[in-house]
Formats: sequence, structure tokens, C-alpha cells
Amino acid sequence: MSHKICLRKIITVIAVSMVIAGCSLAPKYERPSAPVPEYFPGYEYQKEELVSADLGWSDFFKDQRLHALIELALDNNRDLRIAINRAEEARAQYGISRSDRFPTIGLGGSAENTRLPETMRMPNADSVNRTYMAGAALTAFEIDFFGRIKNLSEAAFESYLATEQANRTVHINLVAQVAEAYFKYRAAQDLASLMEKTLLSRTKTFDLVKQRFDEGIESELGLSQAKAQLDSVKSDLTAIKRQEKQALNALVLLVGTSIPENLPKGEQFGKDQLYESLPAGLPSDLLIRRPDIIAAEHRLKAANANIGAARAAFFPNISITGLLGFASPQLGGLFSSDNRYWQYNPTISIPIFGGGQQSNLDLAEAFS
Repeated sequence: MSHKICLRKIITVIAVSMVIAGCSLAPKYERPSAPVPEYFPGYEYQKEELVSADLGWSDFFKDQRLHALIELALDNNRDLRIAINRAEEARAQYGISRSDRFPTIGLGGSAENTRLPETMRMPNADSVNRTYMAGAALTAFEIDFFGRIKNLSEAAFESYLATEQANRTVHINLVAQVAEAYFKYRAAQDLASLMEKTLLSRTKTFDLVKQRFDEGIESELGLSQAKAQLDSVKSDLTAIKRQEKQALNALVLLVGTSIPENLPKGEQFGKDQLYESLPAGLPSDLLIRRPDIIAAEHRLKAANANIGAARAAFFPNISITGLLGFASPQLGGLFSSDNRYWQYNPTISIPIFGGGQQSNLDLAEAFS
């Protein structure tokens, strides 16, 4: 009967402690107001313009070759891989912090054999004492009366969300960088094509002027001017070719792999490659959609939770350790109903002096 009563007590204490853990000493979070006007001056905002604000990169860019390059970059870019790994690391860290809010229960067994000298034995006692134990054990489970563990878990969760948004930021920046490098490469290609046509024209002009000079019709000054114009075009073409190669190298670096030859053909280079139109202005509320701003808010919430954890460190800490099972001096009859065994060890520690606790609180408040 006492065995059942003890089990009920342990379960009741754990259940009550998990309910009480809703208490928190963290400051109430309030989103800071943005130091920008609600709308651009003189601009009348229309709700339908939010449609353009929700465009994805695949809707904004129309060039199918650029689409393929961006997809390659999202699969192979090393910076994006690092960002994804950091997000996974933050999620795992949150899982570790969250697990501290729940008791850890395991099954185990132990055996202890002790030989006492004759001078330390009770009369007629055996020389060797044997104790066998088996059952379920509850490790030191902290009853989170003041929300210390809850706030640490909340801080880890908000840090994970901030890392997720940082991952989105890297994603958006990568798309923008690939598009920029691609457009630079296409612009250099078009300019090189134009310069080659100009070179062909200047070469024909120079040949004509030289022929006239050889026949004594053109002056030496005219020949020198034609030669200078031809050399200038050659120099410009060399510079453009160099820019084209630099843009291609930058594009390959961003993509993270060599560019396949079977990509879709690029559209005719020009403004038609982009989304047709964007509104002249949008409400400042759209700023909170930016992943870097969302990440900053999550970090602020994490700092808020850390303040709660630092404040809770000033209050008593209560933990429970328990064992429920069987104990016997003989292994053969260990699991007999007469050998039921339980142990229940509550522990409380009250901080009296700790200079580091105030410093931890000051540090947490400094980041909020």
C-alpha cells in the first residue's frame, strides 16, 4: 500500500511542478515602434499593391536561364550550406534546452558486495554483505517554480528562429547576387558584341584612310587619327572582354559548380527580363517582413527570456531524485513483492551570496 502511495506522490509532485512552471520573471515583451513614417509622404497606398510585395524570385525574374542558375546556386553554394547547418545546430540546441523541462526516468540495476573485517561485523553476521537493487530511477529533476528552465528554453527557441531568418537572409542575398552577376555578364557580352562591330567598322575606316594615304590623297594627320580611333576601340574591347570573364568567374563562384552547357537559352537582354512594374511606394509595415528585421526581433525576445532566467537564479532551487523498484540481499528473490523499495530525495538550495548572479543579470539586461 505504501508503495502505491509513494508512486502517487512522485507523480503528483512532477505534475504540479510542470504546471507551476508557467511562472516567469522575464519582462513583458513589447515590440518597439519603428522610427519611420507609416507611408511615404504624398503617396496614397492601395492594398492590392501588396501583391507585388509578395512576389517570389521566380516571379520577379523572367529569364529561364537565370532561373536555372539560381536553382544551381541554391543547391551548391557553400555559404548557404553553412547557413543551413547553423540553423540545424540552433534547432538541436533548442531541443537540448527544452528537454531540461521534463524529468528523465530510466531503468537500471546495481549490485554491491562489501566484506567487513571481523572487528566491524555484528555478532553472527556474515563476512560479506550483498545488496541487489533494480527499478526505475528519476534523475535530479528541477521543479521550475520561477521559470528559470522555461526561460532558458524560450531563449534557445528564439535564437533558433533568429538563425532560421538568418538562413532566409542568406537565401535572398544569394538570389540577388546571382542575378546581379548574371546581368553583369550579359551586359558585358552585349557590350563586347557592340564593340566588335565597332572594331570592324573602325578597321574598314582605317584601311580606307590608309589606302587614300598611300595614294597621296589623305594626310598623315588623318591617318594618325584613324589609327588612334582603331587602337582605342581595340583597348576598350580588351577591357570589356576582361569584365566579361570576371563576371563569368563571379557567377561560377556563386553557383558553386561549373555552369552546365544544357541550360535553357537566355532571353534577349533588356528590361523585359524583370517583373513588369512595381509600385512607387509601400507602407512601412512591410519592413517587418524582412528576415533580418524578423531575426533581430527574435534575438530581442531571446534576450528578454535570458533576463527571466537570470532573475530566477536569485530564488531557491528545488530538485527531486527518486528510485522505485526492488532491493534484496539475495539475487534470486530480488523481484519478490516483499522486496519493494522506494527512495525519494527532495533537495533545496537557497542562494545567500553570489556576485556572479548580479553580473549575469546585468549582462542579460545589456543585450535586451
